[in-house]
Amino acid sequence: MKSSYYILFSLIALFAFVSLSFFVSAVYQNDFNSFDNDLKNNINHSNFIDLNRDLYKISSEEISLTSRVASIFGVGKAVEKRNRLVAESLERKEAMIDLAEENPGLFLSQAIPEEEQNEKFEDVKENLEKETSQEGTLLIMENPHFHDPVNVNHEGMDNFNYFLDTKDERYNLKFADGSAPGAFSGSRVKVSGVELGDYLATSSAEASGFEVVESSPPIRAENYGVQKIAIIITKAPGDEDYDLPFIESHMQKINDYYNEVSYGRASLEWDVYGQYDVEGSGYVSITPEIDLDINFSKYSRIISIDERNCWGCAGIGIWSHSTNEGELNISETWVKPVIFQSSNYYSVIGHELGHNFGVLHANNLRCGDKYIDDFDKCISYEYGDHFDIMGSNIYSFETGHINSLYKETITWLGSNEIVEVSSDGIYTLNAFENLSDRTSLKIPRIFDEFRNGERFYYLEYRTPVGQDSFISNTQTQNGPQVRIDKYYSGWGGGGDSQLLDMNPGIYPRNVGISVGNVFFDSASNVEIRTLEVNSKNATVQVKVSNKTCIRRAPTFNIYPHSISGTLHETFYYSFELINNDESICPAKEIYLNNSNREVSFYMESYPSYISSSPDYPALIASGEKIEGVIMLYPNYFSNGGELSIDILNAESGSMYASQNLEYHVIPANSEPVSFAGEDKARKFFYVSNFFGNGYYLIDEDGKVYRRGSTRFTTDNVKEFPFGNNIKTAFIDGGESIVILDSDNKFYEGGRNIISRINKFDKMQIDNDLPYSYHNVQDIDIYESIYDNYNSIRNLLILLDDGYVFASSDIIDRDSCITWDGRRDLEREDESHAIALLPWNDFNKPDGGIYSLETIGYYVLSKDGTVYGCGDVNISYTHFNQPLPADLGTEDRTAVAFALDQEKGIVMVDSYGEVYTSGTLTHQGSPSFGQNIARDIQILPSNVDDGEEGVSGEDVAGYGILKGTGEIISCSEGRGCGTDIIICNDDKDCDDLNDDTVDTCINPGTVESYCRNEGGSGKTCTDSDGFDITALGNVNYDGAVYNDECLSEKEILEYTCASSGWFSSEKEVKANNRECQYSCSGGKCVDQDKNVQRVCSDNDVSNKLDVYGAVLFKGDEYKDSCVESGLSVKQYFCVDDKLRNFVKRCANGMRCISGSCQYIPSA
Repeated sequence: MKSSYYILFSLIALFAFVSLSFFVSAVYQNDFNSFDNDLKNNINHSNFIDLNRDLYKISSEEISLTSRVASIFGVGKAVEKRNRLVAESLERKEAMIDLAEENPGLFLSQAIPEEEQNEKFEDVKENLEKETSQEGTLLIMENPHFHDPVNVNHEGMDNFNYFLDTKDERYNLKFADGSAPGAFSGSRVKVSGVELGDYLATSSAEASGFEVVESSPPIRAENYGVQKIAIIITKAPGDEDYDLPFIESHMQKINDYYNEVSYGRASLEWDVYGQYDVEGSGYVSITPEIDLDINFSKYSRIISIDERNCWGCAGIGIWSHSTNEGELNISETWVKPVIFQSSNYYSVIGHELGHNFGVLHANNLRCGDKYIDDFDKCISYEYGDHFDIMGSNIYSFETGHINSLYKETITWLGSNEIVEVSSDGIYTLNAFENLSDRTSLKIPRIFDEFRNGERFYYLEYRTPVGQDSFISNTQTQNGPQVRIDKYYSGWGGGGDSQLLDMNPGIYPRNVGISVGNVFFDSASNVEIRTLEVNSKNATVQVKVSNKTCIRRAPTFNIYPHSISGTLHETFYYSFELINNDESICPAKEIYLNNSNREVSFYMESYPSYISSSPDYPALIASGEKIEGVIMLYPNYFSNGGELSIDILNAESGSMYASQNLEYHVIPANSEPVSFAGEDKARKFFYVSNFFGNGYYLIDEDGKVYRRGSTRFTTDNVKEFPFGNNIKTAFIDGGESIVILDSDNKFYEGGRNIISRINKFDKMQIDNDLPYSYHNVQDIDIYESIYDNYNSIRNLLILLDDGYVFASSDIIDRDSCITWDGRRDLEREDESHAIALLPWNDFNKPDGGIYSLETIGYYVLSKDGTVYGCGDVNISYTHFNQPLPADLGTEDRTAVAFALDQEKGIVMVDSYGEVYTSGTLTHQGSPSFGQNIARDIQILPSNVDDGEEGVSGEDVAGYGILKGTGEIISCSEGRGCGTDIIICNDDKDCDDLNDDTVDTCINPGTVESYCRNEGGSGKTCTDSDGFDITALGNVNYDGAVYNDECLSEKEILEYTCASSGWFSSEKEVKANNRECQYSCSGGKCVDQDKNVQRVCSDNDVSNKLDVYGAVLFKGDEYKDSCVESGLSVKQYFCVDDKLRNFVKRCANGMRCISGSCQYIPSA
């Protein structure tokens, strides 16, 4: 069995100042038939990493005040530095609290260790998280859900909230691996982890970081005898009273239900109170007025009815309440009045009272066409047990007995009724509906080294009697049902019980082991064979596991071990960790140790992660395969190095595994890709950042080439099997490249975006796609609003017949249409569709915030026809140029298209002819005259061109990729020319790095390219920095240059400087400046420092949410909105020069008046 996780380790060397991040994110199988559980993606992971790095940058300024890092933030007084640290730490605190709620694994990964807080951030420690160990009372509450209970799929992923109530604080308790505590509300527990605000996160509810201090008694007395219920009806002041005709009948039915399923051990009595006028938003059971009216010491349970409540939700077990009668332990259920206004909804009350008795949801495990399989082949479905009121029977308005595992939890069944099987034999299993000495069998499937069972199969035999009367006679003949405990513990936060389906092809009813059939689990070698069934019992033959728990060394690999990249890139390494213990062994606890290295670890994953602390270690199950990526950020003064990654046993401290990785910092490669006339290039993607433009190119074998200023390395893309070639690819968020090969296998470079899309699916998307999807032609990212506040991300999948698969099918495929009314996108058995593009927009749902949402897409057919689907601009499907009559034939077809949502679509055919729509300007066609064009992309926004006082301008145009590797750039005023990187002299090749010699090869020709290599090796020191009010000097490799007055008001200030940010090697630079009053003795007198700089910025932080302007040589350059409000164009000063960059606003924000802002509700 295997699953995967995604861990982030960010290692920031204290002296070398190198940042490394180690991401572990679940890489679960995806069967493409069910995308109904998607990643909530309202958190931008990169933003949190950047916030951490910004803190370190500010803190490090005193170490190197003359470095480019310091120059960006300004060389100021200590108080200015502290103010910036405070502001940055407060922004980070707010973001981290959001992160603790949404992704506790990433929250833990970004926590700054206490020793580093003491060393670097003493002034702002009150705004930072801290490691802690807290003891208190565990409280569990079902998350409110407001949907019609018939529609189960709209339930949120986190179905339960957990709290730790101490004497001083009530913490929101979060588990990084998504597990659920196996304890009741009211249990005394001790939690070790990281706290911030009212959040406390730990690695797992099943690891030693979460400890039950007081175990549950063998009999839960509160679940026995008469359950006295106060039904309290409340409403908003001024509202009419509710008509609730079914209170008595519903409660009587549920009384009959619990009297039967508890075998007479529990019954219900109730009193109805209200209707009370209560202010607020619902969920109010005890107010001073109500407390005076009701003696709560008479009741152990409350049912609250209010239109402002959820449809049905409840606390798990009992809670402590303050009343006039003192502190009382009472459970609570909240429902809307509609539950008592319909004759069918009594099962909702039964379900919520089940939570009050202490149990979660009853799920089922689906493993494709098998009843049990490895982790990567199965998925747990919330509410999926159709035979249990805690499962989906609630939605069919049936009841069904609570299963044996949960009856054991409630303590209605004990060791006399649930018999643990310890040896092979033939056993008689009595009908589950009648209490007997063998109501259920409990068969161990996980053992420790001493053969003590830790996880079990539960076997029960259901018959169509009483509350199970809905079960057909056919189901009875199918024999006993099998459930397992905690196989997928806490998936969705919702249940420890998983029903297995013995006949998955005819799910959901036929789930038992029929006579003559055998259940066999190869992981444990447990075998169950049904010999006979009748109306009263079933006879089964059981063979227990014959395996022994043997612990083995894990497998730990890093790929590749060595990466070369530029200072501008993030380095990515892929890794895998496999627990090779015998399959029946319990999970073991692991953590990462950094005590032998001067580095700091940061770890991220959801739903699991690898801890860096033995106090709250993470779990890795037998056979589990953890996959992820390691992220490394080269520092401004780093040329490379080697790092060691160690994984340790949390119990013994012994090392499980260790691997080294290397990184090498090299100049950017600007030499064009060329395949010497061979037709090998297939896809390319432009990228841009502050340091310039670049591109990624992918050949037919899936190899990725980086040119110019790229954002991340792609060395962790694994090689295709021999004979396979690329089918399609896309780039996401400037941090991931995803490639699909001819066998429908995914290959990822960078941060592994596919891994993060489908974390909740428990399926590996990098496995083969199902056979029905063997004609996939294109893929892209799909984003949609989730639960009015967050967004989900998944895949758009285009098949060659025009069928587009999108998660949740929010976009109606029947809406696809062309400009002239054609609706024939889907053409069965006709291969015509070749590419798709999503149309994204900002949307604000009721009560939510603005967020990016995919509301439509375009599909390109090989004959050049474009279809618009959903809410898109249909006019963009009409090209301004006529399409050739032979377009779509075997030799000449459309090959690719690109979208500018503000202007239109640009498309290229295989002969290199370009077609545009909307207002997108046609900049020309390269017109190859042969089938050699392979891709087209719109030119990216330019950044600063490096010339003093000249900011970068956007260049309208597009680039076309030839199969031979050349990129033909067609832009305004230039037409079409080969390559996007052209230099006329060495100045055009400035890579912003003083360590290199910049040379233009073949200057002024279409074959020109840049070479950046070498360095002078000379040293430069400045005694006063750039301070015109102080007399200083520069020592450049032994030569001394003294500041001097050139005239009465003019000064020559010498500094050590470079033409870019990143350099460990400086050169002397002379700067002419005019003093405000006068110059004397080599310095300006009677004025503030640097007051006469020609470039001044009123927003030195360069934060996207702060509007600013730069005054440069008397002209004002204001921050502005670009890309339809998606991005900010930010102006700033570097070395007294004007610079700018374009950067995208975070999710939920949009650019307004030159800054990123959250859009307020109307």
